[in-house]
Parts: sequence; C-alpha cells; structure tokens
Amino acid sequence: MALALGNVDLCCSILLLLMCSGCYQSYILSPDGVVYPADPFKFVGETLELYCNITNPNIRENASSLFFERQPFGPARYDVDYYNRTTVIPSKYVESLTTKTIRLRLDNVQLSDGGKYICKLKTYQTDQFIGNQIVKVDLRPGKITDFHCRVINWESMNCTWDLSVNYKHLEHINVSLVYTYEFSPSHRYHGTQEDCPNLGLTSCMWPPESYHHGHIYYVKIVVSTVNKNVILASNESDQYRVETRLYEESALAEEDNSYQIVALIQPAAVDRLKAIVINSSCVNLTWSHTALGQEKMYKAYYRIVLHNRWREILLHDEEVDNYYALVCSLSAFTSYKFKIAVLPKPIETPSPTQGYLSEWKYVEATTREDVPASSPEICSGCFYNISCSNKTPRNHRCLRIIWKDLSAKEKRGELTHYKVTALSEELASNKSFLFNVEHRNLTTVDIPLQESENFLTEILITPATKKGYAKQSSQLVLPAKSKMPIPPKHFLVEIDNDKSNMSHYYISWAALESNPKSGLKYQNVTIVWCQRLTDNVCKGNVNWITLGADVVTYELTLGVSNIMIGISAEIFDGLHMISSGITWANCIYQRNKVPLHPPKNVQMSSAHSYLKNSLHIIWQPFLCAEEPSFIIEYLVQYCPTNEGIMCNGPENTSHVRHDKNEVILENLKGNTKYKLNILAVSATGPGPSSETFIVDIKEAPPDLETIPVSFIIGSILVTVLILLLLFFFWSCWKRRKIFKNFTFIPELNNQSLLPQDFR
Repeated sequence: MALALGNVDLCCSILLLLMCSGCYQSYILSPDGVVYPADPFKFVGETLELYCNITNPNIRENASSLFFERQPFGPARYDVDYYNRTTVIPSKYVESLTTKTIRLRLDNVQLSDGGKYICKLKTYQTDQFIGNQIVKVDLRPGKITDFHCRVINWESMNCTWDLSVNYKHLEHINVSLVYTYEFSPSHRYHGTQEDCPNLGLTSCMWPPESYHHGHIYYVKIVVSTVNKNVILASNESDQYRVETRLYEESALAEEDNSYQIVALIQPAAVDRLKAIVINSSCVNLTWSHTALGQEKMYKAYYRIVLHNRWREILLHDEEVDNYYALVCSLSAFTSYKFKIAVLPKPIETPSPTQGYLSEWKYVEATTREDVPASSPEICSGCFYNISCSNKTPRNHRCLRIIWKDLSAKEKRGELTHYKVTALSEELASNKSFLFNVEHRNLTTVDIPLQESENFLTEILITPATKKGYAKQSSQLVLPAKSKMPIPPKHFLVEIDNDKSNMSHYYISWAALESNPKSGLKYQNVTIVWCQRLTDNVCKGNVNWITLGADVVTYELTLGVSNIMIGISAEIFDGLHMISSGITWANCIYQRNKVPLHPPKNVQMSSAHSYLKNSLHIIWQPFLCAEEPSFIIEYLVQYCPTNEGIMCNGPENTSHVRHDKNEVILENLKGNTKYKLNILAVSATGPGPSSETFIVDIKEAPPDLETIPVSFIIGSILVTVLILLLLFFFWSCWKRRKIFKNFTFIPELNNQSLLPQDFR
C-alpha cells in the first residue's frame, strides 16, 4: 500500500512538472531532481515562485527534508567570503505540494532577493544537492531624462540622455531610438521614420553621411526590459523636437506636444597650429580649420611654461579671418605655451546661446635673446674684506662683492659674463674686471683694489648676454679709509628651531653712536643672510633687510638650514650712502640652552708681586663647535678650606665678562688652602661646574708683598740723591779746610828783586 502511494506521488510530481514546462521555456535537470522555472526574471514588487522536485526514485526521503538556500550575486574577484554569505530560506516561505515537491513563494520581491537559489535534501550524512536556478530582480523601465543634443563641427550630431533608473541588470535593458526630420518650420514635410544609425544605451550618433544640418529632428526613445528575447516591460519617452539651426521666435512651429531641444554646435579643434618666433618679444600664431564658411570665433591664451596663470590674447577680426594672431609684449628668451579653441558665433534669440567650446590645441615657443633688461640688485653694504693672495700689491685690499641674481625675465637670455668696473676718485681712472658665467648663477666676485685714505671708489656691475651689455649698471660705493663707518659691535645671532622645521633667528647688536671718524650720524642698519657654501662664501642669492639706525634687535624666520648672517651700518655723507661692509657672525648659537661644558684648560699662578696673597686664573675660550650656547659670563666660586671638601670660611663668587678668559683673585688669606671651581653661564642659566681645584696660598714677605714697585724705585732714587748731596757737602768742607792752612805768597812783578837762582 505504501509503495502504491509512493508511485502515485511520483506520478503527480511528473504531471505537475509537465504542466509547468508549458509555461517556461526550460528547466534544469539533475540526477536527483529539478528546480523550475528556468532563470526567472522579476520586477520589484512581483511574486517569485520556485519549485523543487525529487525525480530519483531511489531517494527515500520525502519533501519534508527539502529546503532552499540563497547565495547573493557574485562572487567578486578574490571574494573569499562569498560562500560564507549563503543563507537558508526560512520554512515559512516554503510549502510542500506533494511528498516529492516543494514550492518557494516570495511576495513583493526586492532587488536584494536576487541571486542563486539552491534546493537541497537533508539526509543522515549530508545536505544533498537537488538543483538550482538564477533569479534576477530589477526595476521596471522608466522614461529617459536629461535629453541633450550637440552638433559636432556642423557635420554630425550626437544626442545623449539619462536612463533615469539605476538598473541592476543592464544586460537585460534594451534602448531603441526612432526619428524623422523636416527641413524647417515652414516646410512641414517629414521624412520616413528611421532608426538611430549608431545607438548606445545613453547616446545616439548621426555621422556626416546620415546627418542633415539645418533640419528639425523629431525623436522618440523606448527603454525595454528583455529576457530570453521576450520584452517583459517597456517605457516610451515623450517626443523631442531637436532644432539644429536657431530660428526667430515668430518662425517656430505651432505647438505639437513636443519638447523643444536646441542642438548646440561644438566646432572641431583647429588644425596645423604653429608658433613662429618673430623677435625677442613677439610670436605669430597660425592655424587652419575644417569648417570653412561657418560663423565661428576663437579663444586664445598664453602663459609662461611652468607657470599657472593664463593670459588672454585679444584677437582682431582681420587676424581671425586670415587664421593668424600676433602676440607681442612677451619677455625675451622665455618659453611660452599657447592654446586656442573655437566657438560658434552666437545667434540673437530671446535666450541667446553660443554653443560648446572645441577641444584646446597647444603649441610652445621660446622668444629670442636680448640684452639684459636690468642690472642686479645690490645693497649699500654688500661687500666685505677677504684675505689677499701673495701676488697682490701691498697697498691693495681684496674685497668680495655679492648681489642678487637676475630673474629669468630680467636676464632675457643666457648671461655670458659680468663686467665689474672700479672708478677711482683719487686716480681719476677706472679699472675693469670681466667675470664669466659658466653653468651657474654668478652672484659673488673677488677683486683687488688700491686702498685710498681720503677718496672713495665707485663700483659698477654690468651683466651681459650674447646680444650685449645691459643699458644700466648696479652701483656700489666703497668709502675712503678715513671715512669708513664702524660696524655694529656685540653682534650676536641665536637660533631656535620649532617642530615645523622652521628656524627662528634672534639677532642683536649694540646701539649705534655717531661715527668718530666723520662725526656723521648713522642712517640705517642692514641685516644680510644667505646659504653657506664655505666659510664666508654664499651659495646662491643673498638677501637683506634695511632697518632704522635706532633698532638693536631683529627676528628672522627661514625654512632653510646652513645660513650665514651678517650686519652692516650705513652713513649718508651728503652724496652717497656709504657702508661699513658686512661683518659676518662667526658663530650662530642655540637659544634657550644652558652651556654644555665647563671652561677647559684652567691654569693658575701667583699674581703680580705687588698684589698681596692673590691668584691669577686663566682658561681657554670656547670654539663655536665646542659650545652651542652663547656665554654671557663666567663664575669663579671659591672659599677657604681645610680638608679640600667643605668650606670653613665665606664663599665668594667672581663674575667675569664673556669676552674675558682670566681673572685675578685678590686679598686672599696667606698660608690658607682655597677650594675653587669655574662655571660658564648663558642667558638660560649656568652650565656644569669644572673640577674642584685646591690651591695653597703662601704668606709672602712683607717688603715684597706690601711695597709697590713704584714706591721701591722712588725710595732708591731719593736715597741716591741724598748720598750725592752728602758727598757734595763733604767735598766742599774738605777743600775749605785745606785752604785755611795754606800761606799766601804774593806775586813779584819786578824780576830784579828775585835772587839770581830764580831769575
């Protein structure tokens, strides 16, 4: 009886399958069963029904063990999780029709319901595959929107539109376009209806052989959904009236329930665009165009190569008619880029429009060389002394002169050399030096000049290209030796780096006073900086800023490293601005840092003999590479000690200026040991202390330690003088005593009175 019932169910399943096969074209068979209908396509909101039937008589399980799974569309490439997204259809959507057949029913299907539906049989060992079908769900066709047409170069037309619906299965979307045309509103004859010659989903192109410019086109577009060559649904657009030529409003056709579309013209790009260089400032552009005889206009621009700003070229009717444009007022020896495009001339209508711009065409050209437009920029103090070679005459000094390089616009070509001329006021003569520019920017030259005590020297700097010298020269005045301004004193440069890789330089100097050599007041101070190539040699351009004479500080922020910074002071002598020349900062110190090291190589000895119980201390100054912070003073701390560890007397501190490296400690106790150490101090604070020194001060003899040398010398001189006076008085007394005992014999004038023997 059971076998008979099973045979009846099997027969019913086969009958149901045969009935459904008449409604569907095909179904997918497997050795064990079938899922049908084949490849169903549904619109959103419709009902989906799928049947699963066991056809293998050897399968004992019945319909209660059948179930459906769904996999979403995919898998995408490398989508390893695709099979993990398979979901089991809840049993509430599944109904058993027979012992071997189930039906899946989904009402109001959505786009997310599409995918692969798999029917499986749950057995004791595994889930057995019965069959599957691909279900596609999509939106119904909608009317197209955003319909526009464009005429290409008066010889072809392209119309585009938007499907208005975001279809999920575009492979099932079919678009058809039919059109007819009439010559003008006054000639209502329509041609035969034709299909689009080159059709896409969102465009139609009429090539030159199919397009008739000046005619009015009537267009309709139908969007259909097709599955297995069967149209499931379609939607027809409104009729569009496309005018390929603009007419006056009075000539428009009467209302015919059409949407009026104006097909704007987009000309083709120009042909054979060339740029012919005329001279150093003019370029002639020439071109041609395929649309001869059509009303059109041109837009043209130019810019310097690698620059962003475009400048419009004003075109004249005569030039446009003859396909050329002369562009002048250009910079010499400069590469320019030119571009030109075409527009149809606008037609006067109630809502005038012009059409579309053609594709841009580009061409480049470089103007010819010329003499430099100007001389280099130079400051009053852009010079400084350097060491001379052994071959330089003794009465000469050697100078290094620096200036800013000319811009490309100012050079107007490749610079070949600079001429530097020295005009001597004393010698009433001039001397010229030529400096070639060889594959680099020349901004520094060294020259020897005869030094003058009372006369100035004027320096002229003139650049040159292959075309010749610039018409102007840069001027620099070198003051006479007797009138040379004194540069600012106590010049200090400190640096502070921030997190943005910007360097902040804090510059200070002493206040300026009247120049003692000339009595003139200072006019200004100039801060100069550049990148360092080597010691006191700039790499690239020099920069400067001029400040008032009363300014004593300046802050400079730069984004580059390895900087040289200098300063100069200027005086106006009534005719010229004369400068002290640049004094470069020997060191650039780190700001807001304490010293890293104590003073080194400390040496001590007894002071001069006239200073009682004193100590002379000397140490070695720091070099820039040794100490990054600026030392404002040194501290010498000392006190008497017994054991050399603890002080047993008052602690004293001696303050030593930063520009000194020695000190004399006076009035120390004799026969006493002193403990002392030395510290370097910056504006932020003291640095580490030196090692502790123990010094034994011996008591000096009083006559040597208490009597100054001048007093001793004076005492010796007074003693010698007294002895000389005593000797003189003694000599006088002695002679007086001798004359007192002497008998005077008068002189005999009469010889006859003398004895005979005495005659």
